[in-house]
Amino acid sequence: MLAALVVLALGGCSEPETHIVEASTTTDTATPAPESSAPAVIPAVLQGRWNVDPRNCARPGPGSLEITADAVVFPNHRAQISAVETDGKNFVMIGSFADNSATWVDSLKYSVTPDHQRLTDVNSRAVLTICP
Repeated sequence: MLAALVVLALGGCSEPETHIVEASTTTDTATPAPESSAPAVIPAVLQGRWNVDPRNCARPGPGSLEITADAVVFPNHRAQISAVETDGKNFVMIGSFADNSATWVDSLKYSVTPDHQRLTDVNSRAVLTICP
């Protein structure tokens, strides 16, 4: 079983505040996984198509990504998300990444504006706009 936990320390707080959404997977082939109704891992506020240049929303490519209920899809790779940590504005997502030649585990860190129109990649400082 795979489980992940990340603690996000909030500025100005004396102790970290933790809100965890967790997903797990199993490799036990004797017991099939249920087909269904597991709750979404990634909060709806992040879900959608995002682009650094809103004029390019119709043409996914460099500077774009799509966030679904359980994955972050980039032009050249995909991250299947297994856990999300949030304080409502800042999000840390742990996932299994894959492209055509490799797989790896990593984290993504984003913050979203109060109007949910702009998403900032905390590591690269890239600012993306939600596509219509």
